[in-house]
Amino acid sequence: MIRGINLNVFSRGYLGFDRSHAQLDAMKAAGVTWVAVVPNWYMPTKESNQIRRHHDTPTDASLRTFIREAHERGIRVLLKPHVDVETGDWRGEITPANDAAWFNNYKRMITGYARLAQQEGVEALVIGVEFNTMQDRTLRWRQVISAVRRAYDGQITYAANWNGYDGVQFWDDLDWIGIDAYFPLAGGNRNPRVAGMTQRLRGHLDAVEDWRTQQGHPVSRKPVVITEVGYTSVDGGSQSPSHYPDSCAEPGVVVDMNEQRDAYTALFRAISERPWLAGVFLWWWDNPSTSDHYPHGDDWECFYTPRGKPAMRVIINAYRRP
Repeated sequence: MIRGINLNVFSRGYLGFDRSHAQLDAMKAAGVTWVAVVPNWYMPTKESNQIRRHHDTPTDASLRTFIREAHERGIRVLLKPHVDVETGDWRGEITPANDAAWFNNYKRMITGYARLAQQEGVEALVIGVEFNTMQDRTLRWRQVISAVRRAYDGQITYAANWNGYDGVQFWDDLDWIGIDAYFPLAGGNRNPRVAGMTQRLRGHLDAVEDWRTQQGHPVSRKPVVITEVGYTSVDGGSQSPSHYPDSCAEPGVVVDMNEQRDAYTALFRAISERPWLAGVFLWWWDNPSTSDHYPHGDDWECFYTPRGKPAMRVIINAYRRP
């Protein structure tokens, strides 16, 4: 079982420095066996064909150092490049002006990381994340996958959004079915109980299992990996786990660390019942480049990080369990 965590870094030089070594040591102590490291690239607008490095994109040198440090600690690595939009639009809603130009630029970026992954012995690579408006270009994605396979011989997957995994038509070319599993756990209930959240998540996982079975060979035999799932520590955070406040000072934000704890309790109860589920990567582990860095980040109280909160004990208990 993959016991993973996402580390999203918004800094050119953070990876490979002593403070990231301390983060890896803390992950190891918490029972983490895999880290999904996320370098961010950017499109200027959601209509742009351009995909470029940014001042907060980690350098390849720092990325290599971090991967080696993780491996020295026995932690496996999932390399998971993200494409964000500088205007703040979600990557799942991009509409590039020219598909061919966008995919050529994307292929150049992702194959560069495939070569790095091959050279550093990275165990797995995500070839795309939450491209809801682009994932129906099946032929173009197969071309991307083919290019990645020529450069890299490890495991590859695509991280589909929770409401779009059943629209992906190229799972047969991948090793894992990846889902960013931000399934709603609470409906309209602002004070959900663990039992209710667990039951709702079981329903979502039942739907995933039914869909997977209906796909037939080879998709029905591929392991499912939750490539992202996490919960903010705000009141109502389990209703729509992918939504988060701009800051803890935003009007209407009420901190509720117990709801975050209960959501994680429900998560581990539900996924433990699914033998076809190969593991999970939680979202996320804070670091000095994130606003919720523990313990002094401005948004530590209400954002995704579980560190220093009741949810962390739930995670440690689950990840250290034999």
